Amino acid sequence: MTDIEKRRDYIAKVFEERKTERDKLKLQKQLEAKEFQSDVENDAYFFNTFSAEIAEINEDIEKLKNAAAQLTDSEKNEDFLAINSRCEQARTFLRDSTRFLNKHRIQSCSEAVDGILQKTSALRSEIQPKKKFTFKSRKIASKAPTATVESTEDKNKKFSIECGFQDKSKEILTIKDVNDRNVELDNIQDCIIHIEGNPSTVHCRHIKQSTILIGPVTTSVFIDSCNDSVFALSCQQLRCHDSSFCQFYLHVTSNAIIENCKKFEFAENTYSYSDMKKDYDRSKLNETNNWMNVKDFNWLSDTEASPNWSKISHSEMIHDWTDKLVIETTRIANLSSS
Repeated sequence: MTDIEKRRDYIAKVFEERKTERDKLKLQKQLEAKEFQSDVENDAYFFNTFSAEIAEINEDIEKLKNAAAQLTDSEKNEDFLAINSRCEQARTFLRDSTRFLNKHRIQSCSEAVDGILQKTSALRSEIQPKKKFTFKSRKIASKAPTATVESTEDKNKKFSIECGFQDKSKEILTIKDVNDRNVELDNIQDCIIHIEGNPSTVHCRHIKQSTILIGPVTTSVFIDSCNDSVFALSCQQLRCHDSSFCQFYLHVTSNAIIENCKKFEFAENTYSYSDMKKDYDRSKLNETNNWMNVKDFNWLSDTEASPNWSKISHSEMIHDWTDKLVIETTRIANLSSS
């Protein structure tokens, strides 16, 4: 092969390599453009769908507000649960779409759901004002720290839809036979409370340094502004807001949801009492337990665990509740006598 032929081959090879490189670069740009277009289309689809859902939820809130006077408390509760469920679905849709959404979109949509939840809470306070509780109880005598007190009401009267305790401190309290009723605990500090039976829902607000033991709940348990407390419960859904430093011994068939919460710990429910199996059967809760499936609405990452909750190790779990209750009863008795 002559020098001229060698040079021609060399030049042809260089041109071929350059063409291959240009083709690769062109393909890469096409793929990037296609991916960008896909993300733009996904963002548009998400925003349209999410906005429509938020608008419909707002319409449901207005309908409930306008029809409140004609609805029973039970019907109102059902509507509130339906609205909260739709808010949860919207939040889940947002969390599942964060891969292709920018930070501004994520924040604005999260705030939209927060706004609806605040509006719902305000409406609940407006059309379902809290009732004063009339249960009688007596404080623990310091010389008899293991005594328990059962809540009482006129034997000839039935429980209202809302029943429970309010403004209690340094006491041991028990509610029994609350089947299908809405139980409320409000402003409780340094107490042990037993709820035995099958409530429809349970609302716990402003609980501090207390132990709350709840029988199987047919639907939801709501925790709001609670701190430094231990809860043992079984339910379909657990929703927690604005709380911290709480332990949950949990059986939940759907999921646990936390928002604006920190320092939460979870373990499988180990608490039991006599006739609890009968209450489980009545509640129709199934054997599925998603106690580890905690959804943190303040933590949208799918790849990193939320720093706001953790699991209780087996060695640190409460296995014998008798020991726990003796310790707490003694602590409360000491507070009562000081």
